Amino acid sequence: MRKVAKRHGFGAAPRFYVKAEAARFYRPRERREKDCALSRPPGSERICSCGATTKNSPQFQLRVVRPKTDQAPAGRPARLRINSPRHKHRRTFHPQTHRKMNLMKTCIIFALTFIIACSVFAEQVLYYSGTVRYPSGAPAVGVRVQFYPGFYTGSGKFTEVKTDINGHYEIIQHPEAGGIFWGHPNPTNSIMARDWERNLAVVQEFVGNSTNTIDLILRPGITLTGSVKNTEGAPVSGAEAELRFFSGDSLALLEPLLKMDALGSFSAPALPQGRDYVVWEIKAKGYGSSNAWVRVKNTQTNSYEFPIFILKSANQKLAGVVTDDLGRPLARTEVRFSGTGQPADCKTNADSQGRFVFDAVCGGKVYLSALWSDEPTGRHLSYRSSMGMSAQAGDTNIILKLFGHY
Repeated sequence: MRKVAKRHGFGAAPRFYVKAEAARFYRPRERREKDCALSRPPGSERICSCGATTKNSPQFQLRVVRPKTDQAPAGRPARLRINSPRHKHRRTFHPQTHRKMNLMKTCIIFALTFIIACSVFAEQVLYYSGTVRYPSGAPAVGVRVQFYPGFYTGSGKFTEVKTDINGHYEIIQHPEAGGIFWGHPNPTNSIMARDWERNLAVVQEFVGNSTNTIDLILRPGITLTGSVKNTEGAPVSGAEAELRFFSGDSLALLEPLLKMDALGSFSAPALPQGRDYVVWEIKAKGYGSSNAWVRVKNTQTNSYEFPIFILKSANQKLAGVVTDDLGRPLARTEVRFSGTGQPADCKTNADSQGRFVFDAVCGGKVYLSALWSDEPTGRHLSYRSSMGMSAQAGDTNIILKLFGHY
């Protein structure tokens, strides 16, 4: 506005009037010029005008006029007048009011920007430290300290460190500030110290970030052992197993994973006594899976051997077609099967004709389930029973009929 004023000889003083008017494209040119003439303040002349046109919007005209006299009307400072084509009322603002409004908007924008920047760039830090000692009180040097997080937002992830020459340890993490997770939340974290050579161990549970200093005293531990064989009694080498323990009300996965040696045997030393342990899955390529659970009453000693794990050969097939309730094939359907001793987490997708095939199935009864979804329409089809459709290993003409859920 000041640049326009100086350009036309007004100087720095705001002795002018600005009027923004709008007219739709279908209004006659004569009508627009007449409206402009009528809206001009008395005793003034037009200095300049400009217009702006946007797609599917009215044409706006900005006119700058000045009084014919050298002075502005007494008691009437310069004002900005805005006429809207869609609102018949006219709003007039004093220049000082504009300055206050602009200052207020600037402060609000700055505050919002600062809050957003803090929430985006603020980095959460998890810090746990302490000292690990032997029963005699001497610092435990070089022992493993493992952090098992709970299941909640910002809980962190599994971390393993070793104590220094003073038995001191530090665990520092930078977890993600947010996220979406599914499942039962567990606020309990666990820190476990293990001396594998002396078979000493201790675990301490705590809720959330309620504490940062956790000192530990090692106690006699327990060693869990076992072996894996096939149905013919031969050892299964190369198998892997997940060993879990209860942390709060959830099962935490112990690290590292158990791996069978050439004789199909495994050993997990230096675990805390008096706790439940679960062999969640023992699996090997070409075989099914197995699991076991040892209770607290059997872990209050320095060793425990699991009964022999027997894995069945997965040398049979399952095949069939997925249809809706009218018998029409359903393409891209996710199909799963399960059963006692069967391979874990077996799933596949049906082809364009709704056909599916599983090549590694153990003998015996299995249960099939499937889910078909159409995201654009929100339509879902699944098998009626929550357990799934019963079938026998080796069946290759299965018809898995799904029904709708909306």
